[in-house]
This record gives sequence, C-alpha cells and structure tokens, in this order.
Amino acid sequence: MGRSFSVGALKRSVDRHIYHHHQLQGRGREVSDSLRPQPVPHVPVGTEAEVCADIAHRQKLGIAKYGTTVADNPLPLEAWLQHAYEETLDKAIYLKRAIAELKKQQTARAATPA
Repeated sequence: MGRSFSVGALKRSVDRHIYHHHQLQGRGREVSDSLRPQPVPHVPVGTEAEVCADIAHRQKLGIAKYGTTVADNPLPLEAWLQHAYEETLDKAIYLKRAIAELKKQQTARAATPA
C-alpha cells in the first residue's frame, strides 16, 4: 500500500509552510513556489479509511487474478456493464439472505420466554 500519513504531521507541515510564507511576505520578499503552502492530501480515517483499504486490497487481488488494473483493462463498455449487472444481482442475493437471517433471529428471540 502507499505511504501512510499522520494527520498531525501533515497539519504541522502546512502550518510551517504558512508561517514561512507570512514571514517572507511581511519582509516584502517574493515567496518562491517551494515555500507556498501546498495542498494537503486528504487522509481518510474511520469508516472511509476502511473502505479505502478494502479497495486497495481488491485491486491487489484483481491484478493477481487478471494481470491488470480496471483502468488498464481493455474490455468494451458492454462487458463492463454486464459485470456490474451480475455483481448487482449477487448483491441482491446477499441482501435477501441477510434479511432472512435477521427475521429468523427476531422470530427466535420472540419465541424465547423472558
């Protein structure tokens, strides 16, 4: 996986750049591009970070299985749509199965004396 960033370290880096930028501007000096504040890459946390990690893991599996990334795969649009359609059908089956399991658990709890 790529480089991991500490949110605190990124904030300190940005704060340093902004401080130096203002110091130089206050002296009437031109600020070079290297001292201008740079955009801070968004570092996902929590659920978003977990989804990003899942995507990265899926990409590794896909490259191992197919030898290419989705972006570099030359399938025609119709094939991509067919894949998405089939995945959607699978998702509907998984959801229906999970709903049935929840109903089964609720029924069992309702039948159990308190």
